Amino acid sequence: MMHIYFSHRRRNFQDFCDLSWRKADQQTALGVQPVDKLQEAFTLKRLDSDTSNEVRKIFNRSILEGIVYFLENFTPYKKYISDIRALEKEFNAKSSSARHAFYDIRFGSNYGGESEQEDIREVRGDIIESIEEIVRDLSLLLQQDIGMRGVMCAFGRLRHYYARSLSSTPSNWLSYSKWFTKNMNKLIEDKWLNGLDQRKYKLLKHITYDHNDNRVNYRLDHARIALGPFIGLLVAAYGKKNSQDEWNQLRESYLEKIQDTLFRGYKKEMRVLLKDEYVNDLTELNAEVKKRAQKKAKEHIKKLEKAVESII
Repeated sequence: MMHIYFSHRRRNFQDFCDLSWRKADQQTALGVQPVDKLQEAFTLKRLDSDTSNEVRKIFNRSILEGIVYFLENFTPYKKYISDIRALEKEFNAKSSSARHAFYDIRFGSNYGGESEQEDIREVRGDIIESIEEIVRDLSLLLQQDIGMRGVMCAFGRLRHYYARSLSSTPSNWLSYSKWFTKNMNKLIEDKWLNGLDQRKYKLLKHITYDHNDNRVNYRLDHARIALGPFIGLLVAAYGKKNSQDEWNQLRESYLEKIQDTLFRGYKKEMRVLLKDEYVNDLTELNAEVKKRAQKKAKEHIKKLEKAVESII
């Protein structure tokens, strides 16, 4: 999932430059200053080989260690990694066919002899079944792209809040990642994303699922208006310490994004509910749909605000 997320960012550099909010985020994340050579790439909206290499160097030097720390210490992934390593150790101890099978899963081929290939294929199937069982231990949201897209959106955007309100000096990505990971794990521990707490699950309606229980807002560009700010708000609440002004600004900004997304979702729900009552009057139908959707979205936001306040 992370590979998909970051490879998308690299492949679509020009698209990100074309959108001002993304351009600013990219420049800030990389620490690009107006006098830097890399600034020209954002102005021209393209990367040549030299600037592409420079981006990689900066990313590896300043950002990567924070991402690696998060992935290695994010509770669901930490358990997943531990379970996969234990599984590999178990199968490697069984036979040479098992070792070749694990290698085959990793790299797409193996060095087993021709006479071993049937056994390797059989063991390979057993290993895949075991891996799928481990994956099922993750919450459904984290099994799907939508989960980590929301998490990594929050990870990328909360750094500004952390630097302004919690750190007396400009923060590096590793120190920020430790703060984010600690509070993201509190969110996981409190069952915000696994669907087991119905009160919390209902707050995700029209954020991650609709009135028909279908998945919504799963695309990469949806993360910034749906699950991203939802997770970001919770992480910031768990990690809130100093600046009340910074917290208020972040809360209002994120709640506004979430409310807009809720309004769009409730409009669809209300339209289905009301369409048979206003068959001959589209104008009146649209007005009533808007009215009810606004009311539903405001009620939803109040419940979310109350839940957030209970964290602080």
